[in-house]
Amino acid sequence: MQALKKVGTNLYRQRWAWFFIIPGYIIFLLFNIIPTLRTVYTSFFDYNLTTMEFAGFGNYIKLFGSEAFRASVGNTLLFAVIITPLSTVVSLLIATTIFPLGNKAQSVYRGAFFLPNVIGGVIISAIWLWIFHPVYGVLNYVLSLFGIQPLLWLADAKTVILSVVLVIMSWTCGSLIILYVAGLGNIDPCLMEAAKIDGASPAQTFFRITLPLLKPVTTFIITTQLINCFQLWEVIYLLTDGGPVNASTTLAFDIYKKAFLLGDYGLAAAEGVMLIVLCALVSLTTLRAVSGKEEK
Repeated sequence: MQALKKVGTNLYRQRWAWFFIIPGYIIFLLFNIIPTLRTVYTSFFDYNLTTMEFAGFGNYIKLFGSEAFRASVGNTLLFAVIITPLSTVVSLLIATTIFPLGNKAQSVYRGAFFLPNVIGGVIISAIWLWIFHPVYGVLNYVLSLFGIQPLLWLADAKTVILSVVLVIMSWTCGSLIILYVAGLGNIDPCLMEAAKIDGASPAQTFFRITLPLLKPVTTFIITTQLINCFQLWEVIYLLTDGGPVNASTTLAFDIYKKAFLLGDYGLAAAEGVMLIVLCALVSLTTLRAVSGKEEK
């Protein structure tokens, strides 16, 4: 009884704190938890907005037998494997390059790299669509100056993955650079001075001091980048429409096609559940591998 009374007293004293955080929990419940549970529920039905019949695991069986689903899983993992390490390394290199500069120069570079994030993926994709155009695109024009034949960047299975990766890299690195610059700013300069006095080379200082101290930032970046890669949709929709022949279809885009183009909401819900499970497994595995065990 004493424990319950103490809990009640604490809740009463903290009533204003609950008043401010409860709206956030309500929004999270309405727009995250309930839709997720509804998706899981719908995945066990044949649902097309007019009829809803129980199908059990039929949608999942149909899903695993679908060539488009297997292709979308492979493409999504491929994008994650390419984009996540590439964006992390590029952002770290740029951040370490601009960090020693003065505050004004840092601000200019950070603003320049972050500007594509402000513009957004839709506009950036539209710009790249013009750059990749096979007839009057800038990229093929530059290649023609060196005697190289024009390429069908977005219509060839050999180049479409590279093209999409290039587009995504052009507007995702800005925020990562800012995170790394902030992380570098939190490193005690005395550690660098001590390493310099001890005769450590710049490479030794980077790999023995800077990189380990940036581990929390790197863990956060890798995890969020993986999640973003599993949610690729607008770039695929605007640039390739999943083609050629599902060569660039991702899980998120395949869910969109099944739900809004084919009207098979049950199958789309089942694929959504698989996306959640796959994203959670990969993210948790990566988080554990990158962060490692906490020291006691």
